[in-house]
Amino acid sequence: MNKEQLFLRDSIFDEINRITEHNPGELGNWSLRNKIAKFSLLHEYFYTTQKTKNHFFSKGLDISKRNTPDRTRNGFTFEHPIMCKYIADYLLEKKPGLEKLKDILMETNYVVILTQEENKLFSKFKLSRNMPTGWKIGDDPFAKYKVAGIKVLKKKIRMYSKLISR
Repeated sequence: MNKEQLFLRDSIFDEINRITEHNPGELGNWSLRNKIAKFSLLHEYFYTTQKTKNHFFSKGLDISKRNTPDRTRNGFTFEHPIMCKYIADYLLEKKPGLEKLKDILMETNYVVILTQEENKLFSKFKLSRNMPTGWKIGDDPFAKYKVAGIKVLKKKIRMYSKLISR
């Protein structure tokens, strides 16, 4: 866990406590999901697919740059294999202590660089906003990729550059 993730872990912990205390509804859930997403996006290593690597090469883009501009125009996205909604709901249900929170965040700390074409495959299987039926935290983080037929490479990409807030 790097220093930015450490900061976000503490912020996520505080956010869970504030949501529990104030019950702000969707505003609190939205804020928590965004912090969880940023936590993963700050990881030093992302996964990818061969198709995505080929796409970057053909466009002359550096796949290891986190801040490549205009992802949509360049035909790729940073995708969270475990959707932040599932992580947020789990954290709000369990209300873990700080050390257990760290363990959960690290266990769900994945980002996959995908082409837009690959990303659209999830909708075909109704996995754009859902995990496979019966999936839970602790199960295979790439379960929806297997259902959609997307092969994630084992070798991760070391990411450089700062995260751009959008």
